Amino acid sequence: IAAAHALAEIGSDEAISALLERFTFTTEKMTLDADEKAIVHDLVVEFGARAVPLIQKFIHEHDEVALAFRTLEELQSASEVAAFLRTMLDGLTSEEEDPGKICDLLLVAQEVKEQTLAQVIVPLLADFDDTVRFATIETLDAIGAEVARDRMLEMLVNPDEESQRIKLRILETLRNQNWEVRGFRKAVEDLLPEGWYLDRAGKIKVLEQMA
Repeated sequence: IAAAHALAEIGSDEAISALLERFTFTTEKMTLDADEKAIVHDLVVEFGARAVPLIQKFIHEHDEVALAFRTLEELQSASEVAAFLRTMLDGLTSEEEDPGKICDLLLVAQEVKEQTLAQVIVPLLADFDDTVRFATIETLDAIGAEVARDRMLEMLVNPDEESQRIKLRILETLRNQNWEVRGFRKAVEDLLPEGWYLDRAGKIKVLEQMA
């Protein structure tokens, strides 16, 4: 970690970028690894606004971005982080980007909880990678983005969607958000697990003993 402090003392853009590289690998000693990354986080934050474009560049160029985003969140408002995240997610697919990175970006979106992000997140429901689709559903649930309701219902009743895990997560989202299933009632009823039902308003409920 002495090298990290030395880089911080140098303080150039190149030195800050080199500090950020510590986020890209994990050592065998997990506690020490976490401590070193926390120190790097603090050192970068000390550079203030000057570090922001360097962190953003790092996020663009690397797959391991969770820690970099945590550092960015210390230096920018939630709306500023959301605006940058929007540019990162817009038009993204697992065919051109690492699925793990997309999932990391979605985790950040879950923390930011910015409704305007839904517009660039919803298209990921059609992603080829089922891990990305699952993470997308979780994110839209966390955000509470009702704009995604119809798209989720279409996905739920689509026979081409073979993942039962994804279908159950959609049902959980519809239940969590108390969204109606209007237009899809019969198809949804056929997919409900035991103990789940639709009330008169078309909202998913679970029998008390099953909850």
